[in-house]
Amino acid sequence: MIIFMEGPDGTGKTNIAKALADKYDMKVYKNEAEFRLYDEDSTNKFVNLLRYSGPAEYHMVKLLSPDIIFDRNYISEYAYSKAFNRETDLALIKAFDSLYSKLNSMVIYCYKKEYKNYKDDFIDLEKINEIDSAYRQYFDTINTLPIHMIDTTNENLSEQIRLLSGFVEKRRYDKNVPGIKRASKYRE
Repeated sequence: MIIFMEGPDGTGKTNIAKALADKYDMKVYKNEAEFRLYDEDSTNKFVNLLRYSGPAEYHMVKLLSPDIIFDRNYISEYAYSKAFNRETDLALIKAFDSLYSKLNSMVIYCYKKEYKNYKDDFIDLEKINEIDSAYRQYFDTINTLPIHMIDTTNENLSEQIRLLSGFVEKRRYDKNVPGIKRASKYRE
C-alpha cells in the first residue's frame, strides 16, 4: 500500500503520516532534500529533484512493494510550481500519476478552512491559498488515484485518524484497486 500525504504547509501531514504509520505498521518517507533547496539560488532545483529522485523512488517502490507513506511527492511539485510560478515537468508528473495508479496507491489531501497562529519561515499565509488552489486544480485535471480530502482545521489527530481509517482499510490489501477519475472523487 502506498499513501501520498499531500497538502499545503501547516495542515498536519507529517503528524497524520506518523500516526497512520504507527497504526498500520508502515514506514514514512520524507525527502529531506526539499528543505535544503530553499537555501539554494536556483529555480531548477525542485524540478531536478522530481526528475532525479522521483524515478528512483518509483522503481524502489515497484521492486520492494513496501507499505509506505510519502510525506509529499510529485503532486506537491505540481502544486508548488504553479503557486510559485516556477518550471516543472508536467509530462513526468502525469507519468508518475499513471504509474502509481497501477499500484495500490492513494492520496490523502490535508487542508484547513482557516489557519490559527500560522507561522512558516518560507511561505506566507496568502501563498497557502494559492497552493491549495493548485492542488485542487491537479485533482480536477490530472489525478487518477483514489483520494480522501480531510479538513484538519480542528487539529484533533485522533479524530482525523478515525476518519481516515475507513478509506485506508478499504484499500489496504486490495492490490487491484484501479485509479479513479471523476468529479466526485473528493469524498468517499
